[in-house]
Amino acid sequence: MDKNSFDTICKCILNSEKMTGFTTTDTDTENFCCFDNQKEFYEIVKKDQKILLKKYNNIENKQDFKILSSWLFEEDKITQKDINIISTDFIESVNNSEVKNKSNFKKSAKKNNDERNVSGLFFANRMATIFPEIKSEIQEEKEFYTSFRTVNFTRKIILPKINEQIEQKNTSILKKLGKVFNDLYENGSLDVRSVITMVILNNINMDVFREYISDDLKKASSYAIKYKNKKVKPEKIKTKKSFFAKALEYQNQ
Repeated sequence: MDKNSFDTICKCILNSEKMTGFTTTDTDTENFCCFDNQKEFYEIVKKDQKILLKKYNNIENKQDFKILSSWLFEEDKITQKDINIISTDFIESVNNSEVKNKSNFKKSAKKNNDERNVSGLFFANRMATIFPEIKSEIQEEKEFYTSFRTVNFTRKIILPKINEQIEQKNTSILKKLGKVFNDLYENGSLDVRSVITMVILNNINMDVFREYISDDLKKASSYAIKYKNKKVKPEKIKTKKSFFAKALEYQNQ
């Protein structure tokens, strides 16, 4: 892929029919583009072999932003498939952020399949920043299944890679994993939190990994381990499921 792959990603995003109403702002800065819809302001920037999608909470304050998504971006190794995956993820991240804003960030008690797919895909994409080799498997999962099978993908693709790093005691990777898990457990959906506790932490060597996670996640892990390999009867139907009830569903899948 040529050296203009960053520009190609920006053009793919801005030319998408899902980005109606957004316009770009010309800039002389290389590996940087910004766009807005007069209400929300976003930037795409290449930094330290990563490409980041940033959303500014206050356009006047350049320090007040949130990173919505990030991907490994090595110019000499990027492929057309990588460009398609990154572009699609950034478009979904922007649209998901827009939906949240329109609802004043209120979460629905009942999530539809699309919301579940977004959270599961977001989790997989965060894992791809640590294990870039799984990007092709993420794309295949999206192409062959109507719903992103988060639990199955985590068990078959992500979990073995985590266990390999734990076995090798790769401190650098384990620190990155701990940071991602801490962040997603604190800010992620019930689906993602359940995957972290029931699918991952219940199936790794916590004696090695415990030092890399937060106190809240340590507590959740200690609680979740009681239900490892156990089949638990589902709760009676309620209008709103607790995190614990959701986690048990993941344990039984």
